[in-house]
Amino acid sequence: MNAMAAAIVLPGAGMVVLVYVFGGVSLPAAAGLFSGATTNTPSLAASGQTLRQIPGLTEEMLELPDSAYAVSYPFGILGTILTMLAIRGFFRVNVETEKHALREHHESQKRDIQTLVLRVTNPNLVDIPIAEIPALKEAEAVVSRLSRDGITSVARPELRLALGDDLLVVAPPAGLEKLRLVIGEPSAVDLRTTTGNVDTRRVLVTCRGALGKTADELDLVRRFGVNLTRISRGDQQFTPTAALRLQSRFSPMEMVCVGCCGVRRSRSYPC
Repeated sequence: MNAMAAAIVLPGAGMVVLVYVFGGVSLPAAAGLFSGATTNTPSLAASGQTLRQIPGLTEEMLELPDSAYAVSYPFGILGTILTMLAIRGFFRVNVETEKHALREHHESQKRDIQTLVLRVTNPNLVDIPIAEIPALKEAEAVVSRLSRDGITSVARPELRLALGDDLLVVAPPAGLEKLRLVIGEPSAVDLRTTTGNVDTRRVLVTCRGALGKTADELDLVRRFGVNLTRISRGDQQFTPTAALRLQSRFSPMEMVCVGCCGVRRSRSYPC
């Protein structure tokens, strides 16, 4: 996009120089022509301020940029519109078809993050830490809660599994199917409503210390007993994979934390 903007502005500036040098147009008028042709009002103010610092220019000459701007501005607008129409005609662009293709592209980019409670029935997973569940990373999944003997707690990565454990898994649909084949069949227990010292919060990332970091680098589980289950960015949702870094714009994050008082506020906490 920067290259496209430069491809518009730089040839325009070169054309203004040619008009000034070979066309007999005064410098103040050339500055106004450039601002109007590129529909760049701030550059008009900047050129006017610069010209006032040049000695010997009369008030009449200082008014030339405004007059030249008024003349060239309509052609800057009209030229842009005619160029768009010419491109659409030359390449035979169908606007409705392009709108439909763009809508389909946006739909294909959306990630449908879902939750599923799986009961551990695979004996090979007994005494295996949650972080070492096979296909967990490949499925881009997060195990947010664990229920054992009717008690629900945050699923810490070091917790070892036992037969009959219920795990609340957050992942894209394809990832949930992979983990179902590894862990076991879906459970009828809803871990989001069972008793336990667990709460869910949505948090806005505002601390600069969290920007550009991944969930692993924030290490929220060890520091605060918090599992980061998903990140919302625009109209899309992601599970916090190792490659996903928090961006500079505010990103709502849904977290699962131990109790209302289990999360301490600090300068390094993205609250």
